[in-house]
Amino acid sequence: MARKIIIFFFAVISLSFSAYYFFDNHYSIYGNKIETVLIDGTKLKVETVDTADKRERGLGGRAGICASCGMLFEFPQKGVYSFWMKDMKFNLDILWISGGTVVKIAKNVPYSDGTSRPLIPAMRSDKVLEINAGLSDRIGIKIGDKIFF
Repeated sequence: MARKIIIFFFAVISLSFSAYYFFDNHYSIYGNKIETVLIDGTKLKVETVDTADKRERGLGGRAGICASCGMLFEFPQKGVYSFWMKDMKFNLDILWISGGTVVKIAKNVPYSDGTSRPLIPAMRSDKVLEINAGLSDRIGIKIGDKIFF
């Protein structure tokens, strides 16, 4: 009987940790790590993508994202990273970030039928953040702002 109680106790603890892990939103349903970023006093939940396959897929094919959500593209080194709206179904604001500082903003970039041309910034960055169109204006993001990860 004591053995059954001990097994039950460990099963409950294991299930509790598993539930915390999944329900605390550490990973999205797409398998991307979820982190919180702070911009101008506003917290955003962002899916982080850091592999070539995940960066290429991005938000393509999704109907939308929540009002305070985004996708953070992390690159292994600073470079000039172009973005396009392949398979997108909603408009975006795109922020290029270098060393935690916003260096370029493309506002209200329209989704397209697949014929859009890439957006190519003139400066190097190590991260790019995609958020809902208009959010950068609503929370007052501007070039030179710091983003805390």
